Amino acid sequence: MLGGYAGRVLRVDLSRRSMRTEELQESALRAFIGGKGLGAWFLYRELKPGLDPLSPGNEIAFLTGPATGTPIPGSSRLACTFKSPLTGIWGESYCGGAIAYELKASGYDALVISGRAEEPVLLVVDDGEVELRSARHLWGLDTFETEDAVKEELGARFQVLSIGPAGEKLVKFACVCHSRGRQLGRCGAGAVMGSKLLKAIAIRGRGSVEVAKPDELEELASDLREKAREVLRGLSEYGTPGIMARTNATETLPTRNWTEGSFPGYANIGPKAMRERIVIASRACRGCPVGCAKLSEVREGPYAGAKVEGPEYETLFALGALCYNDCLESIVKLNELCDRLGLDTISTGNVLAFAMECYERGLVSAEDTGGLELRFGDHEAMAEAV
Repeated sequence: MLGGYAGRVLRVDLSRRSMRTEELQESALRAFIGGKGLGAWFLYRELKPGLDPLSPGNEIAFLTGPATGTPIPGSSRLACTFKSPLTGIWGESYCGGAIAYELKASGYDALVISGRAEEPVLLVVDDGEVELRSARHLWGLDTFETEDAVKEELGARFQVLSIGPAGEKLVKFACVCHSRGRQLGRCGAGAVMGSKLLKAIAIRGRGSVEVAKPDELEELASDLREKAREVLRGLSEYGTPGIMARTNATETLPTRNWTEGSFPGYANIGPKAMRERIVIASRACRGCPVGCAKLSEVREGPYAGAKVEGPEYETLFALGALCYNDCLESIVKLNELCDRLGLDTISTGNVLAFAMECYERGLVSAEDTGGLELRFGDHEAMAEAV
């Protein structure tokens, strides 16, 4: 087997409550590199044209890459591939954290799930031992509550993927949450899990990854870590919100439902405002020297107590500039609401901004919105709508 790979895929059919291990072909690993490549290979071979993305026949795959579990920085990301209920075509999403490492340490390069359970289920992968448990007691909980409950049931060492009420209700841009602040956010992965009545996945591994030339790999990893600390210093300091300074200056910041390219309220929600008013700590994915994730907390005002990992750049523009909202504290609260409910913040912000423009143009009324006056900049109405 090629170095860096476990060489195995775990396949779970929820309809049959069956699990099996499949050996990966070396030719496939060479032809389709990494999690995205393998995911494309699986879906192309196995999904029928015209398949309903929310039907039992859709597959959702969680995949690692050949560097996952090695000292290479930035290699701890998890790929997720499926047919998207939002677009009807290829869907992909990615998250950081430690879940990819645990999957590889369990002896699998990928986890591929098909079928539909008869009741809500929790899939447990414990160092190669696989079990389906009832998740009736978890159904209806938000993602934070679900992760806490699963770790209390199984142990704190487990890494968890879960859906919230949005995924349960098959919202087509529902996301999958990991470690509270890490989301498989795009294309509706949460709705696919919800359609399968798969509430959560818990993974713990104790294995290690074999590589062809460990000494040379460690030398390469050390060099990459040093370069990352130097080149990505701004990312370490501000996280992805630092991007907003450039996009606003170049008038490429999505603003007012994409009708403008810079935001007059930028200074109130930009990276410097974040660092001064809400950021309380930094966080790094496993094995990464950058620490671009920022933990934020609202300390005072009507949104006091809201706490989230982020907001990331995309969340800042989607729930901020795109909706003409310059209240940073409200963005933290909206981010937390989306994470708990299992909603993609980017799609949520775009839906809100579109609704706001429709409202202000008279295309929809308060009667259509349940009494909400969805005007640009009204963060209270945004929170109520979410």
